[in-house]
Amino acid sequence: MSFRRVSYRYLTDASLEALKANFSDSEISMESVLWWVKITVNKVKSKSTPKIESGSYLATFTDIPTQFQYDGANNLLRNKKYIELPENIFDFNRDGGVEWLAYSTVIKDENGKVCYCEPIYFQRTTLIEAREMQFNPYEKATEDNPYFIRVNNLLYLPGIENTSNIKLDGAFFITESPYINDISLDDEVLLNDEQIQEVLVAVLSLGRFVILIPTEQVEDGADTRTVPAYKQLAASPDIPVAQTQDQNQQAE
Repeated sequence: MSFRRVSYRYLTDASLEALKANFSDSEISMESVLWWVKITVNKVKSKSTPKIESGSYLATFTDIPTQFQYDGANNLLRNKKYIELPENIFDFNRDGGVEWLAYSTVIKDENGKVCYCEPIYFQRTTLIEAREMQFNPYEKATEDNPYFIRVNNLLYLPGIENTSNIKLDGAFFITESPYINDISLDDEVLLNDEQIQEVLVAVLSLGRFVILIPTEQVEDGADTRTVPAYKQLAASPDIPVAQTQDQNQQAE
């Protein structure tokens, strides 16, 4: 399926039109819809964007701050350092969104100058694999053989829990920035027709959920078992088809 460039203005206008058609009495700002469009586009792209070697989506981070978990239900994660991942990291298979992660020990020479030792790279593992490797002296996590374990948006770092004075660097495949200040309606994104429809449907679903939250969260003790508004909507709500933008361009 061929891809084409679609502006955020088109996606936002089409989504806003569909939301107002279904919720005519709701106040919906263009800024809110634009943000919904942005995060939805990122999600759609992350499902179809292959991990490529060009580095077009690669971002490097230096001096990544670490935190320490003193307790936890899982013994393998207890008393371990960890970092928080960027919120817009690509969820590639086998945590491929992490291109590399390495630490260097910080020391001072005889003249007091700060120096960094040769970086040591982390290897990916899972909780199940880590449980088995801790009994193997050749594979268990150590300062010279550290691992990272991803749990939701955290990366735990077994092997360096007792290591101090380190500098942690890494590179991650991330999507475009989701922050509203970094978004322009005139920016364009490369999508195919199926993805455009997926974005429009997802934004409508997200907007519908947000609009219905205030009334659905009220607990007054009464029996209010009525059919929610969203269930009264048609199964396939009116959404402008993907060809609309092409038609508008031809009209111009």
